[in-house]
Amino acid sequence: MTKISTPSINIKHKGIFDLSAVLQGIKNWFEGDEFKVHYPAHKLKQPAGGWEHEMTIYGERKMNEYVKFTITLFIRLYDIKDIEVIKEGKKVQTNSGRITADISGEIELDFENRFDGSKFLQAFQDFYHKYIIKQDIGDYWEDEIMLKIVNLGKFIREMCQQEAVA
Repeated sequence: MTKISTPSINIKHKGIFDLSAVLQGIKNWFEGDEFKVHYPAHKLKQPAGGWEHEMTIYGERKMNEYVKFTITLFIRLYDIKDIEVIKEGKKVQTNSGRITADISGEIELDFENRFDGSKFLQAFQDFYHKYIIKQDIGDYWEDEIMLKIVNLGKFIREMCQQEAVA
């Protein structure tokens, strides 16, 4: 099994946002792109300045029999307070505070460990990666996962009502 990590994207937002809509939107984004969503870590604190929330979300998707994508999202929420705002003439319950999100990705080759077991199979796997599918890994799979990561970052910025800067 070979893992290839991608560069990460960092998002920062300070202001008003709807936390439940942001979290539900992230879950819907993953599921809409056929990722299995997992929530392995979750912390909640209530200090005096507003509550803090840390959450890890990751999605896994099998692209084919040999390639699997994993996108990991680590969200930190600081100074979160419940507020009421008037939106389109109606009072709406929402939140204010700071959000930081780190999005990273990983490509996993041979995730079913078909080439494990003998030195011959491992040597064949190295040959397969270096000479047969090297072009596909570099030109297709890495671009594909980076596009998904950028789209998730853009979606989070839109959910926070933040201008998306390319």
